[in-house]
Amino acid sequence: MPRGWRDLDYVVASPTVRRDAVDLPNVKAAIEHSTPVAVFGTGEDRIEIRRVQPAGGAR
Repeated sequence: MPRGWRDLDYVVASPTVRRDAVDLPNVKAAIEHSTPVAVFGTGEDRIEIRRVQPAGGAR
């Protein structure tokens, strides 16, 4: 990924992905620069489908 998190369109944020994002800078940044488009479940066990929004505007 030459442009890091900016090369991602979506992130599937499961509990494991959210937990491990601390040690994965591209994943952490993608989550921070995204918005949920679908959520399955509730609380800590939820699965989120998140659309990454590039810095400076929408795609």
